[in-house]
Amino acid sequence: AAINRSATLLFAGTAAAAVTILNAVIGGATALSPLILQGFRSSIGWAGWPALLALAWLALLLLPIAADGPAELGGLRAWHRSMLPFAGAVLIYAICEGSFGSWANILVSVNRGLPAASGALALALFWGGMTAARFALGFIPNRLLHRRIVYLLAPLGIAACFLLIPHLAAANALLMAFTAAGIACGIYYPYSMAYGIAAHPEEGTQMAGLLVGALMVGEGIGSFGLGPLQDLLSLDHIYDLSALWTIPLFWLAWRNSRPAHAPGAGTHG
Repeated sequence: AAINRSATLLFAGTAAAAVTILNAVIGGATALSPLILQGFRSSIGWAGWPALLALAWLALLLLPIAADGPAELGGLRAWHRSMLPFAGAVLIYAICEGSFGSWANILVSVNRGLPAASGALALALFWGGMTAARFALGFIPNRLLHRRIVYLLAPLGIAACFLLIPHLAAANALLMAFTAAGIACGIYYPYSMAYGIAAHPEEGTQMAGLLVGALMVGEGIGSFGLGPLQDLLSLDHIYDLSALWTIPLFWLAWRNSRPAHAPGAGTHG
C-alpha cells in the first residue's frame, strides 16, 4: 500500500502513469521470480535467490532518504465514506480478475479437454497481457490517450471477454481471448488507486491500504467462490453472468474519475 502512495508523491504530475507502471513492474517481477528461482536451484541452490534479495534489500538501506512529505492523517480520522466507492470498484474488479486468472487453466484444460500445456499457457498469457497493458498505457502521455477514457473502456473489455470465452473451443482462440482479458484488466486497479489517492491527499496511505485490502478480498472471492458456485451453474454460464459486473464497474469508473477526482486534484467528503 505504501509503495503505491510513494509513487503518487514522487510523480505527482503523472500519478496514474506512475502507479500503473509500478504495478506492471510488480506483476512482471512476480512472474519472473519463479523462473529465476528455478535457475538458482539448478546452479548454486535455491537459497541463493532469497540471499541475493536480502542483500539487495540491505543495499537499499544505504540510499539517501528523501525529506519527509506533508503529514498525513491516520487512525479513525483518516476514514471517510467517500473512500468506499473506490474500494467497491477494486473489490468488484478483483472478483473479475480472480475469475479469469484462477480459472483460465481449468476452463481450457479441463472443461475444453485441451492439453494441460494449453491451460498453463492461457494463464500465462492472461498475466502477460495484463503486465504488457500496464507498461504500454503507463508510458502513453495523457494528451494522446486520456486516462479517463481508458478507465471507462476497461469494464466494457472485461464484459466482452466474459461473453466471448464461453463460446470458444479452439486452443488458439481461447489463448487470444485470455490475452485480451489480461489487457482489459490491466489498468482498472492502478487507475482506481491513482484516482482514489488523488481524491484523498491527506489520507493517501490509508486509501492505498484500503484498496489493497479490497483487492485481496476480491481475488479470494473470484478464485474460491466460483468453485462451490459450479454445483449450480457451469463455468461457462458463470462467465456469461459475470459480464453483468461491467454495470457497477463502469458506473464506479465514471463516478471515481470525475474531474474532482482526477489525479492531481484532491477532494473528499
